[in-house]
Amino acid sequence: MSSRAQRLSRAQPREGIWAGGLFVLALAGCGTDAPPARVHDLTAAFPLAEVRAETGRIDFGTPAARPHLLDGWHGNERGRGGETFVWGRGAVSTLAFHLVAPRDLIATLRAAPLAGAPPQRVTVL
Repeated sequence: MSSRAQRLSRAQPREGIWAGGLFVLALAGCGTDAPPARVHDLTAAFPLAEVRAETGRIDFGTPAARPHLLDGWHGNERGRGGETFVWGRGAVSTLAFHLVAPRDLIATLRAAPLAGAPPQRVTVL
C-alpha cells in the first residue's frame, strides 16, 4: 500500500470521530427551554372529589328532598294519609337536580292547591 493510501486510511477514522462529535454537539444544542410538563396525580385528589348520582326522584316534604329545594319553600309536612309535601312560598320556588349529561327529559310533577283555593299555575323554565 502506498504511503498516501496509508495516510488516507488512518484519516478516515478520525474524520468519523469528528463527524460523530459534531453530531452529538448539534443534538445537544437542539433542546428547547420549555418548562417540564406538569403532572397531576388525580388519584391523590379523589378523596376531595364530589361524586354525584343523577337525581331520579324528589319526594317533596322529606329530608332527602331538602338539598334540591333551593329557595322559596316552606318546611316539610305530612298529610293525614302519611303523604309528604311542602308548600311553595311566594311567587317563585327554585328546584335543582343533577343530570350526568344534558338531554331531553319528561318530568312529572304531582301537585295540588290547598282545598278550596283557586286553581294555580306552574311554569317550568
